Amino acid sequence: MGNNELGSNPKIVEEQKLIIEKLEKQLSELKVENEGLIAQIKSLEIELRDSKEDLKWEQEFQQNALLAERAEKTELETKVKEWQSIADQMAHTFNSDIFIAQHALLKMEDSPHRKKAFAHLMEVKELTDLIMWRLKRAYYFNKNDRVIPADISEIVNKQVAMIFESLSILRLSSRKHQKLLSETNPEIIIEGDCGISTTEQIKIALGAVLKDLLKNTFKNTNEAAPLVKIRISADKESVLCVLSNNLAMGDDFREWLLGKSEQEPEGSTSSKVGLRIVKGWLKLLNIDYDVKVDKINEWTTVLIKIPKYITEIKDEERL
Repeated sequence: MGNNELGSNPKIVEEQKLIIEKLEKQLSELKVENEGLIAQIKSLEIELRDSKEDLKWEQEFQQNALLAERAEKTELETKVKEWQSIADQMAHTFNSDIFIAQHALLKMEDSPHRKKAFAHLMEVKELTDLIMWRLKRAYYFNKNDRVIPADISEIVNKQVAMIFESLSILRLSSRKHQKLLSETNPEIIIEGDCGISTTEQIKIALGAVLKDLLKNTFKNTNEAAPLVKIRISADKESVLCVLSNNLAMGDDFREWLLGKSEQEPEGSTSSKVGLRIVKGWLKLLNIDYDVKVDKINEWTTVLIKIPKYITEIKDEERL
C-alpha cells in the first residue's frame, strides 16, 4: 500500500497520530524520568563524596587520637618511671638515715625517751616500706616465694602491744585521753584457728597494715572513757578481724574510707596519709573490708576479711 493510499484513509491517519502521541508521551515521560535519575545520580554522587570526606576525616581523627594516646601513654610511663626513680632514691635515703638513727638509739641507755624515739622512727620506716613495696612490688613480691604459716591473732596481739609501749605514736591531742587509754585493757576475743598461709614479705606488710588500722581504732575513742573491743574469728575461707571503738565515725570519713567518695574528709592529716596507704594495700592483698557505724550508741566497727591463703598481690591495673 502506497503513501497516497494511507493519506486517503482517515482511519489509518488517526491511528498513526495516536501512536505518535503515545510515543511522544512515553518519550516525554522517559525524559522526565531520566532527568529524575540524573538528579538522583548527582545527589548520590554528592552523598558519596561527602561520605568519603567524612570517612577520611574520621580516619585521620582516629589516627591522630591514637597517636596522641600513644604519646600521652609514653609520656605518662616516662613520668611514672621518673617518679619511681625519685621515690626509690628518697626511700634509700630515708632507710639509710633510719638505719643510722636506730643504731644510735640502741647504743643509748634504755629510757622512756629512747623508747618513744624508737617507736616514732619505726612508724616512719613502716610507712616508707609500704610505699616502696607498692611501687616496686614486682621486685619485692615473687610468686615463687616460700609459703609460711602466720597467725593473725598473734600479729594483732603483737601490734597492740607495740602501740601500748608508746601511745605517743597515736598523736592524741589530749594528754588525758592518752592517760586514760593507757589504763585500759582492750578486750581481745579469739575464736577458731586464725592461721593463714602467706609469704614472709606479705606477712610483714600485713602486720604494718593491721597496725595502722589498730592505731586508728585506739585513736578514735571517746576521750572521757576510751574503749576498744577486738574480735578475731575464722572459718575455712578467711579470718575476720572486727575492730570496734566507742566513737561514731562521720559519714564523710566512712564514705572516703570505703572508696565511695573522692572528697577528702576533715581530720588528722597524719591519720589520712596512713589510711590512704592502707586502703591501697587492702586492695593489693585482696582483703575485703567494711565500716559499720552505730550513731545511737556511738560505736564504730571496722571489719577486715583476710583470705586464708594469700601468697601474691593483685595486679595494680585491675584495681
